[in-house]
Amino acid sequence: MRPHLLALALVAALAGCQPADAPTNGSTPAANQQAGDAAVDAAFADLSKRALDTWMQLSPVSATQIGDHRYDSELDDLSAAGQQKTLAAYKALLGDLDKIEVAKLGRENQVDAAILRNQLQSEIWNAEVLQSGKWDPQLYNGIAGSAIYGLMAREFAPLPERLKSATARMEKLPAIFAQARENLDPARVPKIHAETVAKQSKGILSIVDTFITPHIGELPQADQQRRHHHRRHLAGHDLAHQVQHFVVEDFAVFDHALEGGLRGHCLNSSRKFLSRS
Repeated sequence: MRPHLLALALVAALAGCQPADAPTNGSTPAANQQAGDAAVDAAFADLSKRALDTWMQLSPVSATQIGDHRYDSELDDLSAAGQQKTLAAYKALLGDLDKIEVAKLGRENQVDAAILRNQLQSEIWNAEVLQSGKWDPQLYNGIAGSAIYGLMAREFAPLPERLKSATARMEKLPAIFAQARENLDPARVPKIHAETVAKQSKGILSIVDTFITPHIGELPQADQQRRHHHRRHLAGHDLAHQVQHFVVEDFAVFDHALEGGLRGHCLNSSRKFLSRS
């Protein structure tokens, strides 16, 4: 499961977690059976909040898509150290969940606890066994594209504010591509995934050309000066070269997964597109 699916499940299931209300004199036997221990319910409500806050901090791109804008200028850390930090956080949350006496929770919180446990166990299994970061280049392209699109596609804040966050993320996009080159194992990259990434790179450039470049003049003066000093990272043309470095210059990474003819086609297609940037 990709991280943003975890967030959607947690938001849907846990956002409403609250300590159980004390039963009233008019409560029916069935209602009393649904009520849990108030202290245990309160502990689970606290854990639920910490789980959501932890995920949002570790997955800023998906947090933006969901509507939490505290980390709009940040990107997910897919480095080896970043992945270990995420794995440790999920294991810590699962350990905290194990300490809660689920049988004493109210019925709704028991269901939510089961959902949280399943999601955390799934994420831990994905990190330790599936290891998609080592064989699926779409993971990195998806974050790179969503990092910008999630900020610009919806008018949740004034445009200059969203542009400022988007340019901050653009500065950090090279790190995503560097992490991809560091993490991917060429022998494990399926042919179809490498082929798809070569096509998706056009979409990343299109997002920049559509949402960023036409409005760069709307940035505050200080941020326009920042753009000038960091042009290599902010301008759409320079981002194209970052994509070129990932998809074209480092395309040898996928030699074991691509046939010679397909590799040549992807190289030619990427160069033709990049030449127009």
